[in-house]
Formats: sequence, C-alpha cells, structure tokens
Amino acid sequence: MDQAKPDILNPSKALTIVSFLVLWFVVLIVPLAKFQLTTHITPAVLLHGSALGWLLLSVTAFKGSWPNDLAIKSFKPVYFFVAVFIAFVFWQIQQITLAISAEVSWESGARQWQQAQQGFAMWSVFLASCVLAPVLEEMFFRGLVFTQLKARMPVLFAAMLSSALFTLLHWDANQAVWLFSTGVFYAYFREKSGSVWPAVLAHITHNVMTFWLYASL
Repeated sequence: MDQAKPDILNPSKALTIVSFLVLWFVVLIVPLAKFQLTTHITPAVLLHGSALGWLLLSVTAFKGSWPNDLAIKSFKPVYFFVAVFIAFVFWQIQQITLAISAEVSWESGARQWQQAQQGFAMWSVFLASCVLAPVLEEMFFRGLVFTQLKARMPVLFAAMLSSALFTLLHWDANQAVWLFSTGVFYAYFREKSGSVWPAVLAHITHNVMTFWLYASL
C-alpha cells in the first residue's frame, strides 16, 4: 500500500519564496557595503542570518510546514556518523584531485581568501561560512527546492537539478564539478534520511575543514 505524500506548499507559493529570497540578497548589497566599513563582523553573517530567518518565516507565513517543506525532521543517529565520515573522505579526495589538476595552487587560493577576510573577526567568518551558510543553503536547496522538484519528477532528476542550481549560486567555474557532485551527495543524504540535517552536517564538515586549511596557512 502506497504511503500518502505529505502536504507541501503549492508551486506558486514556493516560487514566491524563492523570488523574494533572491530579491532580499540583491537589496542587501548596498547596506552591506556600508556595514563592511563600520564593523569587524563580516557582512556574510547578516546576509546569511537574515536570509535564513526570512526563509523560515516565509514558509510559516504561507501556511507551510518546516518538516514537510524544508525537511527539518529528526533522523537516525547512524546518518550523523555516515554523513560526517563520507564528507571527510570526499573532501580529502577533492583536495588531492585539485592539487594534481588545478593550475593555481591551494596556497594561492588560501592567500586570496585570507586577503578577502582581512579586517574581519575570524569568529564571524567561521560563523558565516561554517554554520549559517551550510544551514541556509541546505534548507533552501535540499529542503525547499529539492522537495518541490521531487514531487514533480524522479528523485535522481530532482537531485541533479537542485545541485545544478546550487552550483550556479556559487559561480565558481574551477569548482563546478565538485560543487555539483557534493550537491548530489547532499541530496542523497536528504532523501535517504528523510531529513535535511545529515546534509547540513556533511556541508558543515566540508566547510570547517576548508576553513581550517585556509586559516592555518
């Protein structure tokens, strides 16, 4: 007997949330430029934090459900360990592959990253890149977007399309293959566990290791 599919937001409401979230990012560009000149906290904290709050509130405002629309659910503990372990292995393979094939060394990339963060408190950079960004991106791409897509197409296609959008957001041609593959990997954990949290944990693990690598140079 087939299980009943959970109620999710209709496409027009979901698209409205996505559109306003994109608009929110655009509108914040100017004030964030001024914010950057008056504080040692990276503007990414405000950007990601406010966008995450807006996403959660907008789903509620449209009479949606965090568990159904964003996959904010409990999950079996085994997925915690599997997600962290595979994220670590995946990150190691990525670094080895990039070290062999990339035209620019990781040290050069790390120095460029350090220059971009110059003047900001490192705790704020860590908060933005290793906590807020993974939570926001997973709840958006593997939560809202993936949930909407898989209700209308096969799971594999939904995983690939949501991962393609995830890759476009980061707009990094050198990392495109890895961004897409990690997106599919996160979608796999989202689907298997039934929750967005294993994908969040895997994403956090990946970003924390990259932060440690770049910050320790």
